Amino acid sequence: MGVEQSIHVRQGGVNSLFERALLDALREAAEESQVPSEQFEHAWDPEDCSPKFRVLRDRLTARRLPSPLTTDAIRGKKGYRQGRHVWEITWEEDERGSNAVIGIATPQAPLQCLGYIPLVGSNTQSWGWNLSKKVSFHNGQEKSYPANFPSFVVPDTVYVILDMENATLSFATEETHLGVAFSNLPRNALIPLCPCASAVYGNCDIKMKYLGRGDNLLAKMEASKKKSTSSAYSTTVRPPPKSPSSTSPPQSPRTSSPGQVATNSADPVKSSESYKFSHTCGANIAVMCAGKKAKRIDALQCFNQGVVVTSQPLQDDELFEVRLDSKVPKWFGSLDIGATTVPADQLQFPSTITSCSQGTTFALTSDKIVNNGKEMTTVSKNLDNLSVGDRVGVMRKSDDTLHFFINGVDVGKRIKTIPPVLYGVVDVFGQTEEVTITGGTAETQTSNQDQVDAVSVMVRMNNTVNILKEGSYEDIVAVVEKVAKDILQPYEETDDRELRQKYGDHLAEIDAPLHLTKLLQRLMDMGMETKNGWLGMLVVRSVFWNYSDASLRMARGLGRSGLLKIVLNDLDTYGARSFKNEASPEFKRKDLICSAINILHNCAKASENRQILCELRALERIAPFLKADDMGVVVVATLTLSYIASDEQKKLLEAESRVLSYILGMLRNALDQPDLRGRSEGSSWSAQEIAVGLGNLLFNERNLETMLDRDVVALLVSIIGKGGIIEKECAANSLWIIAKNSKGKAKIKESASAMEELSRTSKSANQAVQEAAKRVLLELRETAYRQVDPHLQRRTHCDYQEKCRRFKSSLKLSDVFFDPKYDRCFCTECHAARGDKLYYTRGEPAKDYGIPIGWCRFGLKVHHRALALDVFNKWHVAFHGTRVDSVNAILECGDLLIPGDVALGGRKLSEEEGHFNDNRKPSGFDTKQIFVSPSVRYSGHNCYAKPKRQLETLHDPLTRKKLNTKTVLQLCINPDSYQVGPQTIAATSEIDPKFSNQEIEWSTKQRGSIILYGLLVKLDETN
Repeated sequence: MGVEQSIHVRQGGVNSLFERALLDALREAAEESQVPSEQFEHAWDPEDCSPKFRVLRDRLTARRLPSPLTTDAIRGKKGYRQGRHVWEITWEEDERGSNAVIGIATPQAPLQCLGYIPLVGSNTQSWGWNLSKKVSFHNGQEKSYPANFPSFVVPDTVYVILDMENATLSFATEETHLGVAFSNLPRNALIPLCPCASAVYGNCDIKMKYLGRGDNLLAKMEASKKKSTSSAYSTTVRPPPKSPSSTSPPQSPRTSSPGQVATNSADPVKSSESYKFSHTCGANIAVMCAGKKAKRIDALQCFNQGVVVTSQPLQDDELFEVRLDSKVPKWFGSLDIGATTVPADQLQFPSTITSCSQGTTFALTSDKIVNNGKEMTTVSKNLDNLSVGDRVGVMRKSDDTLHFFINGVDVGKRIKTIPPVLYGVVDVFGQTEEVTITGGTAETQTSNQDQVDAVSVMVRMNNTVNILKEGSYEDIVAVVEKVAKDILQPYEETDDRELRQKYGDHLAEIDAPLHLTKLLQRLMDMGMETKNGWLGMLVVRSVFWNYSDASLRMARGLGRSGLLKIVLNDLDTYGARSFKNEASPEFKRKDLICSAINILHNCAKASENRQILCELRALERIAPFLKADDMGVVVVATLTLSYIASDEQKKLLEAESRVLSYILGMLRNALDQPDLRGRSEGSSWSAQEIAVGLGNLLFNERNLETMLDRDVVALLVSIIGKGGIIEKECAANSLWIIAKNSKGKAKIKESASAMEELSRTSKSANQAVQEAAKRVLLELRETAYRQVDPHLQRRTHCDYQEKCRRFKSSLKLSDVFFDPKYDRCFCTECHAARGDKLYYTRGEPAKDYGIPIGWCRFGLKVHHRALALDVFNKWHVAFHGTRVDSVNAILECGDLLIPGDVALGGRKLSEEEGHFNDNRKPSGFDTKQIFVSPSVRYSGHNCYAKPKRQLETLHDPLTRKKLNTKTVLQLCINPDSYQVGPQTIAATSEIDPKFSNQEIEWSTKQRGSIILYGLLVKLDETN
């Protein structure tokens, strides 16, 4: 649960949790924007455009996405019926293509068509100027514009002048009025004329700034009209491009300071902002933002073909630098940077920069400097360890040497006697998805022209956290203001849940939870009785509250930071007391309780924190708040306990009927929203987290009875109909619990919509959702025999298990390895017939693992040391995916091995192709480990349990159907031997509802810490 707005109004005024002083501080920060609000009111309209247009975060720039064989257009938000209006259009020449048109259109003008045409001006409802062909266009009729000046080059920035008083449309450059392009425009009080642009070029950016009447500009234009026509147009002719020897623009000298460029020499570094990427580039890379940005296309599908080259040669003593803007959680390696003698239009683009053999190419790759792929020397830092916001650069110096930079610091190695002409080259490779040319100045490191993007936000976050890390600041109020502006405010400025998670994940990555917790402790020492101490505490706790809701990585970081102990102490100190007077000091204590209980709720969703909460006796310390006067506190306390309680404790967790009614009301509210998030008293709740909480509370019979009376079945069915994959599965699992109760079973059967939705969902393309619905249907069909003997297994034969046995036999594995009495089928039917749960706990301390639904297990004989170590009681359960062809070798060895080990027979193990290895891996990632997971969904993913295909595909001897086969090993692992980490398979959604993607992969270097006890087999029919 998160705070929907850190500042919100309720009865009695501003919520004291975020006092008026904080509101004023944030408003002051917002007022620092240099963009007049009028520009936003007259900007591009994200709702009035072709589906192939997007309005960027600066709200002034429209980007036309790649689209074959269509022309696409976008209109402005405002239409004009009278007066004179001027707007500035910036559209880089390199991004125009054959039909780049700006002008005006009525609201009825079409915004998309097939083929490449000048769409604006192609009909009676629009008037356009084709910047590429220099013609005006209306109703399909074109004429040269500006007339009689074939040498005129349209600059990147032009002005559009709509004069409704004289019914004319004109265009201008910075100094020159180009004349009237259209006259006799319609003046209809009911039909406005709107700014409009149409484009055919993929990833082109069109920026529009509204200048109002533009009186200063118009005065200039009026003056320019007095000049001779030939003189006027001659001033607009673009000068020829600078040669490599041209003098670069003057740069102001800079000294080294945090965030600025510095070298190992005493000389300051000049940085050119004129560098751009050429649009001629690798097959899997897109150049955009006027050549300043490059982004790899489908980065999760392809890790290379991302080489880009500068349009201009490198200038002496000027730094060419790029910033890492985004990464993907897949592949290995990062961006490489260098210089090449081959210009973009002559380069045969290689798959990677290190495989370039044409001309001469120098590159910094990983920790090596190479020449056409051959190592020249090594450096002390590794580019594969770069984080978002880091910068890398290359500079040719006037002494004919080439230098490389990481975050503005020369790496200390140079290349001597370089060729006279070199172009900057970047390989957007591996985990790197997007880069931006910075220009090397402090300003461009934190902004992309006028566009404040997510990367610049994270750079500011990083700078603020670095101040906290130093810990030597004296002005704590100034530090709190920076936290409010650079960390808290970005959360408030976006409703995008993915972006909020991105910010939270970044904060966790740079260790913000620990250092913000230390800041909170210092503020607590100041005391909440002091204004600065209290305001600072509110800001920091608001950061914790919001970002722990947005990011499970942040929640895990807070668990490690010591914050959970602090907020539990708050509960002990202030208790579940009633505070009536919002102006009293006691009301501040209520605010602390409210934030504390919500932070605990968010952090409890990260399973790694549950052991920490158990050790802190959180269950006993939160329980008194089930009787608090404030319903909001009671509800959050109830849901928090439902997360951290064991299965046996959940059966005893009985909630008051008023609380259950309140939670169900929250769910109804969430289901009425397009994003399935309900808002209540300034807080927001997702349907998913409510459904999970309800599922936990359903274990208690009294809770179940109460919720059935309040129509919980209909709400869960609604989630299945409206929700995504995880929501559908969670809701179906809750219905499965209900179906085990006789009254609940009857309620479901009585609901035609429930049966229809379950039947439809049981045919879902998603296997987990399909199985969840099938479990409910199977439970509904159970007869009275289970009431006689709940342990009776109705199924005595399973076709799926027999197929798996035949497959196992085909592997010709020795029977000596197996113990048939532990064989078990986990197909949906067998699992439902046994009445098994979906997840169990094992070990000391207890930890969850998922039942391998859809798999069939063949028991393995275990070593006698398993009994000596009592592994089936004390160790945790996990899974390890492997190739079918590797099973026999693993069983013969008896243990899982680590890359680099020599297996029985002399074969040296290495990392799988495409997986991380020593040369290409994320920062701090150790490939020399064994990787397992508590979720078979993760270990059984195709990148680990690779399915057999083509000639290896098993043909069922009875049905002759082809089957894809997969194998996973079930095992016990020593709780003290492994580390918990995030998924590394580039999943874009949650893999398993029980385990966060941030804690689903376990790794260990201890070979003896694992004992195998089951071979799991899965067969899927294929075409």
